[in-house]
Amino acid sequence: MNLPEATNLISTILQSTAFNNLTTGAFGALFGALGAQAIVSRQQRRQSVVTELNNVNAALSLCFSTCSAFANAKRQHALPILDAIEDIRMQRDAIWETNKTLTAPLRLPFKPTLEFRTVVPVNVPIEQLERQIFGKISIYGRGLAALSELVRANKGLDHAIAYREELVVEYKGRERSPEEATHFYLGNTTSGGTDTRYPNSVDAINSQMDACIFFSKILADDLARYGNALRKKNAGWLMRSLPKVAKIDWSPMMDNGIFPSEKTFEKWVKAFPIPI
Repeated sequence: MNLPEATNLISTILQSTAFNNLTTGAFGALFGALGAQAIVSRQQRRQSVVTELNNVNAALSLCFSTCSAFANAKRQHALPILDAIEDIRMQRDAIWETNKTLTAPLRLPFKPTLEFRTVVPVNVPIEQLERQIFGKISIYGRGLAALSELVRANKGLDHAIAYREELVVEYKGRERSPEEATHFYLGNTTSGGTDTRYPNSVDAINSQMDACIFFSKILADDLARYGNALRKKNAGWLMRSLPKVAKIDWSPMMDNGIFPSEKTFEKWVKAFPIPI
């Protein structure tokens, strides 16, 4: 076959109905497959976003439960034992001032009633919260730092509670005069030295509990911020609406004075500013 004949044959094939149907079908199948793949990819993306937003809401629930548990423990146990020390100190100082004006036979004795209520570790879902965040949510930065601080503070609180209980057992293990009991309870300096173990253990319980409350709220705030940013980023192109991020009402805790001052954690807040 010479070149003109080959050219005519190719032209005839290209103009044929069968060839046109074949090429149309091939391109249709190609673009149809690409379109189907895009739809599947879009659905998978939406499901991924929905799943992560649901995980964020689950983590927020755990944060609120954790923060509430620590707040209740602070109100019921930590603050009362701290206030009891201050009450005994005020009673002692008042009697000292009164006795300054009295002669020895008339001086008032000081026999305080000491508060040694039992304080138990706070039962919170810290491990579950860790698994939820590290395994199911892509948050980073300040949120993860807050989670680490929360875990550390919770462990510190358990140690402080256990140490105070050891001191209470030690105190009850032998008879003490009212003066000796007061020295032990308040950490006074005596001729035998200064023993501040008990008041220090009470301070530690309160400070660690404040840290647990503070960092569980910081974590919740950052989770909510992350979830809202994720939702806003994806809401524009997804076909159906996405789950809303849960809102937590912290006002009851703020209003009753249980929530610690941010000044206590000023250095940490400066080191980890709010993400933009």
